[in-house]
Amino acid sequence: MISVTINDQPFLVCSDWKDLTVSKASELHKIRMPETLRNCYTVAVQAAGMPEKDAEIRLDEAERQITIEDQHKHFPRYFSEVIACLSDIPEAVLRQTDVNSIKALYNTYLKQFVEGVHFIPNFQTKDIKSFEFEGETYFLPVSKKVFGVDVPMVDTSALEFTESADLMVYLARIEQDKDVTMIANLISILCRPEGEKYVEEVSLQRAERFKNLTMDVVWNVFFFFNDPLVILKQYLLKLSPEK
Repeated sequence: MISVTINDQPFLVCSDWKDLTVSKASELHKIRMPETLRNCYTVAVQAAGMPEKDAEIRLDEAERQITIEDQHKHFPRYFSEVIACLSDIPEAVLRQTDVNSIKALYNTYLKQFVEGVHFIPNFQTKDIKSFEFEGETYFLPVSKKVFGVDVPMVDTSALEFTESADLMVYLARIEQDKDVTMIANLISILCRPEGEKYVEEVSLQRAERFKNLTMDVVWNVFFFFNDPLVILKQYLLKLSPEK
């Protein structure tokens, strides 16, 4: 968290992914983004893989669609709603704050979280094997060599794999109507205390508690699963008998 001062009064604003829980990220994701702003973000993401000249053309086209009403009404309103979500600044105070300060606060500290929950997070992942939550240690699935082949998540059952793979597909592209809290379900399926077997009822109960996981832990776990789930699916397909 960082501290900002408005009218000589200090307030706290999120500045790092560890400042957001899964529930808070979901709340942020549900704030309706103006379509022209969403289009600019979408084009910017797509432009990353384009030749520079083509990217500039696409970005210019997207920016030309932004209206005067967007600039002076829709965007500042959205920025204020994001700030209200990710800080302890009351809406009454935000309504009395000048637009330039609102834009500066959004672009300096909070834009990264909007881009992260809607598109791709700017996050430096760490190679973790476990994480702590509410005084207990939860372990990620392990990998080992089977017949000389490195098989990820080898201790994962078929049921766990199927349910987690379905959730990963759902979460892979988090669009406006997706439920971000489902990432807590994914983690509760695959991360458990050492020696604990998968039980669906326990997993569902734990998923509710995991909504309080901080997003720095979540991104580390999420990206740990991303490639292994794809690799494991390919491995299982190779083992399946041909029809």
